[in-house]
Amino acid sequence: MQNRLIGALLAALCGGAVAANVPSQMLAANTQACVQLAGMMSQKGMDPYAPKDKSKQPAYCGCVSKKYWDQVPQADYDGMMAEMTRGEQHGPRGKAIDKALDQRMENAKKSCRG
Repeated sequence: MQNRLIGALLAALCGGAVAANVPSQMLAANTQACVQLAGMMSQKGMDPYAPKDKSKQPAYCGCVSKKYWDQVPQADYDGMMAEMTRGEQHGPRGKAIDKALDQRMENAKKSCRG
């Protein structure tokens, strides 16, 4: 309990410095995938925050990708990558990231509204 409190305080004091340091290639791939889907998702109401204007979608998607990964603790990211390297597709760290995916994605989309 005390360790969790200390971790939360450190995260708050460091201004997010414990966020995952994600390679730029991963951010670019996430952004590209988002751009390919953003128009459809916006039109169908699946992403109420995505801009309908296609020229604004790359900036929105880049923002969402960065904001999403900023919410993932570095230890979870490193653990997930180690699991994937070992061929464990759904190890404990990957499951921890997946469990919070929906909330993290919603937070990221809200903060990047188009």
